[in-house]
Amino acid sequence: MNEALKSLRGKKLKTQEEVSKLLNISRQTYNNYENNVASLELKKVAEIFEVLKATPEEINEFFY
Repeated sequence: MNEALKSLRGKKLKTQEEVSKLLNISRQTYNNYENNVASLELKKVAEIFEVLKATPEEINEFFY
Protein backbone atom coordinates (compact mmCIF):
# COMPACT_ATOMS: atom_id res chain seq x y z
CA MET A 1 0.00 0.00 0.00
CA ASN A 2 2.88 2.37 0.71
CA GLU A 3 4.11 2.33 -2.91
CA ALA A 4 0.60 3.10 -4.12
CA LEU A 5 0.43 6.03 -1.72
CA LYS A 6 3.76 7.42 -2.96
CA SER A 7 2.68 6.92 -6.56
CA LEU A 8 -0.64 8.69 -6.08
CA ARG A 9 1.04 11.64 -4.37
CA GLY A 10 3.58 11.81 -7.20
CA LYS A 11 0.84 11.81 -9.84
CA LYS A 12 -0.75 14.76 -8.09
CA LEU A 13 2.62 16.58 -7.96
CA LYS A 14 2.42 17.09 -4.20
CA THR A 15 5.20 16.94 -1.64
CA GLN A 16 4.87 15.10 1.65
CA GLU A 17 4.85 18.50 3.35
CA GLU A 18 1.94 19.73 1.22
CA VAL A 19 -0.14 16.61 1.81
CA SER A 20 0.58 16.54 5.54
CA LYS A 21 -0.57 20.18 5.87
CA LEU A 22 -3.80 19.37 4.03
CA LEU A 23 -4.36 16.46 6.44
CA ASN A 24 -3.39 18.50 9.53
CA ILE A 25 -0.70 16.00 10.50
CA SER A 26 3.07 16.30 10.71
CA ARG A 27 5.23 15.55 7.69
CA GLN A 28 6.90 12.82 9.74
CA THR A 29 3.56 11.10 10.35
CA TYR A 30 2.75 11.19 6.65
CA ASN A 31 6.25 9.93 5.86
CA ASN A 32 5.63 7.03 8.25
CA TYR A 33 2.47 6.14 6.31
CA GLU A 34 4.36 6.10 3.00
CA ASN A 35 7.20 4.06 4.46
CA ASN A 36 4.89 1.55 6.14
CA VAL A 37 6.18 2.50 9.60
CA ALA A 38 2.71 3.50 10.77
CA SER A 39 -0.45 1.71 9.78
CA LEU A 40 -3.25 3.57 8.04
CA GLU A 41 -6.85 3.36 9.14
CA LEU A 42 -9.43 3.31 6.38
CA LYS A 43 -10.71 6.72 7.51
CA LYS A 44 -7.26 8.25 6.97
CA VAL A 45 -6.96 6.59 3.55
CA ALA A 46 -10.29 8.20 2.60
CA GLU A 47 -9.00 11.59 3.80
CA ILE A 48 -5.87 11.20 1.68
CA PHE A 49 -7.98 10.36 -1.38
CA GLU A 50 -10.10 13.44 -0.70
CA VAL A 51 -7.21 15.92 -0.31
CA LEU A 52 -5.45 14.50 -3.37
CA LYS A 53 -8.71 14.54 -5.35
CA ALA A 54 -8.22 10.92 -6.38
CA THR A 55 -10.35 9.67 -9.25
CA PRO A 56 -12.32 6.41 -8.97
CA GLU A 57 -9.70 4.79 -11.23
CA GLU A 58 -6.87 5.94 -8.95
CA ILE A 59 -8.69 4.65 -5.89
CA ASN A 60 -9.21 1.29 -7.60
CA GLU A 61 -5.49 1.09 -8.47
CA PHE A 62 -4.66 1.80 -4.84
CA PHE A 63 -6.38 -1.38 -3.67
CA TYR A 64 -5.61 -3.70 -6.59
